[in-house]
Amino acid sequence: MQFLFPSFLFALSTIAIPIIIHLFNFRRYKTIYFPSIRFLKEVKQHTQSTSQLKHLLVLLARILTIAFLVFAFAQPFIKPAEGISNTGKKAVSIYIDNSFSMSTRSGDVPLLEIAKRKAQELASAYAQDDEFQLLSNDFEGKQQRLVNLDQFKQFTDEVKSSPNTRMLSQVVAREKEALNPSSSSQKNIYILSDFQKSTSDIQNIPVDSNIKIFFIPINSLAQKNVSVDSCWLETPVQMINQPAKLHVKITNYGDESIEDERITLRINDEIKTIADLNLKAGSTVEDTLVFNITQSGWNKGELQVTDFPVSFDDSYYFTFNVKPVANVLSVNGASSNPFLDALFSNSSLFSYSNSSIGQLDYSSLGKFDCIVLNQPPSISSGLSDALKQYMTKGGNILFIPGINSNIESINEFLESINSDLLQQWLKEKRSVVSINTNMELFADVFGKINSNMALPVTDGLFLLKQRTQSPAEQLMKFNDGNSLMNRYQLGYGNFYLSSVPFDKSITDFPLSPVFAPLIFKVVVLKNSIPAINYTIGE
Repeated sequence: MQFLFPSFLFALSTIAIPIIIHLFNFRRYKTIYFPSIRFLKEVKQHTQSTSQLKHLLVLLARILTIAFLVFAFAQPFIKPAEGISNTGKKAVSIYIDNSFSMSTRSGDVPLLEIAKRKAQELASAYAQDDEFQLLSNDFEGKQQRLVNLDQFKQFTDEVKSSPNTRMLSQVVAREKEALNPSSSSQKNIYILSDFQKSTSDIQNIPVDSNIKIFFIPINSLAQKNVSVDSCWLETPVQMINQPAKLHVKITNYGDESIEDERITLRINDEIKTIADLNLKAGSTVEDTLVFNITQSGWNKGELQVTDFPVSFDDSYYFTFNVKPVANVLSVNGASSNPFLDALFSNSSLFSYSNSSIGQLDYSSLGKFDCIVLNQPPSISSGLSDALKQYMTKGGNILFIPGINSNIESINEFLESINSDLLQQWLKEKRSVVSINTNMELFADVFGKINSNMALPVTDGLFLLKQRTQSPAEQLMKFNDGNSLMNRYQLGYGNFYLSSVPFDKSITDFPLSPVFAPLIFKVVVLKNSIPAINYTIGE
């Protein structure tokens, strides 16, 4: 055992003071005269041995008190054994969190600059010949090796804000990879971060007795922070010169409520909407912003809130694509359908063309967003393969049966795409009693269906033979449970199967208020909708 301040041990000489007091009895005796001997019977008697033991215990307590005080001031310590000396070369790894959250300011200084300064201070506390590693969220190749102090300071100065984020367990694992090959006697890891909850998986960091880990929080004094968490368009397909609804989710991460703030929507750098924002501390709100689409092609959007000093998350960027027109091809068995001709030809949103089934160019199918099979007499194997490939890549097909079609040939095609099959033509009156408004196809078509709304009626239909593996979705259902139209998915495409021809002598479906919005959605609705936003660095 050694002492940090051995000079305090001279104070042990003060132990002599209680010893001297014990050896010399300084008490003075006083003579007491008893007028009567009867008072002596009340005096307590003590033996000489008991009195001596009491004095010795008091003496021991005084000696130990003085000794403990002296040792406490002398600060004893045990010298490490040979081979465990702390005076050897050291290896140090310092991680600087340079994610966007570190751009938050503490006072007038960004947290990242505070972390960089702290990292250099830590490194400067070590010897010049020690080894250092600097690690940031960028995980650059030069950061995966040990360098000297001067190189470490240079690397620290070069650290900039980055869109990359790393879990702390990944960071520590990366630092250990650099430190483990080192022969240094001491290995230390320092984590400089604001320790965001989303990345602070400290519980997943394994314990290593050979490496010490120090977590150093870099905190901000800021208490106000509002950000846009996400946004999404209400409908998957946007059309030019049509209104669009953008849903926005906003959270107040601060400790104070905000009032009379604003959220601004810009489309292609033009302000479209400004909405008021009132939000309690720690709460989340969803709002809807409406704007008109005026430009085809890719549109870029920005949602912006303003708060200080946390400004890195004030803007949320997104994109969406608007096709100038939707290309529709009607492949006809005999003549074109007058209702489809009227519906598409009078709209600037669609480019519509007709082709007879015998003159169809299979190689051109990919140019169309939707293909209508209008009462084909039959479907050859070559056309069947071309249509399946077309749907797999995201094309939509609307199939309208014909009374005189070859049902066997048609069913071979339907079976190949896992659809329900057509049975015999049944000439009986049926009325539609329900519309599946829960489907995305009808998402913005009907607000509410009134009980007195005129739904389609037909004098005949093809009964559909349901298959066990068929993923059918009923769009409209007759009063006996049979379908007027079903939807099936194949790859990225959709197949719509009607059980009635679009013929006013058979059904009033083409004249009903349901017809136009339904057919429009059949054309434009896709399964493969590109994301409107992406995370930088992923």
